[in-house]
Amino acid sequence: MSYWRQKEYPFGELYRAFQDVGVILGEEIFNCSELGLHDEEKGSDELILRVLLKRLSGATVSLPDNHGGKLTVESGQFRWKHGVGKDEMYCMCRMVPTGWLFEVGGSDDFGIAVNFGWRRLSYEHPLSGTTITAGPSRHLGLCRNY
Repeated sequence: MSYWRQKEYPFGELYRAFQDVGVILGEEIFNCSELGLHDEEKGSDELILRVLLKRLSGATVSLPDNHGGKLTVESGQFRWKHGVGKDEMYCMCRMVPTGWLFEVGGSDDFGIAVNFGWRRLSYEHPLSGTTITAGPSRHLGLCRNY
């Protein structure tokens, strides 16, 4: 089962967003404090994104083939995958009209994300966990008597 968390950050807070993602996923690669940026540069989403995507790209390329690392960059968004099987984790970032929408996911619940204001998403089938009893039903129009 995969667990997903989501949060939107306004423009100008991409630095903080990546700091939060790094703590949530436990991945130092998202730690922006080591980028050597001045305080005024921390508000520059373009600079932060460029530097971090370069870092993610270099780290992904250097991973062994069997490690499952993948970085996909498209216009206005990127997706990063790390690990294989039960150790997989994902980060997706997409530009939206008001800022940046982030989703993180994997086999861990990432409960610490709640401390940063992230909400839990579910990509499970909407009827998973539903018990169905066989036989005639008069509820919700699921069965009609002809």
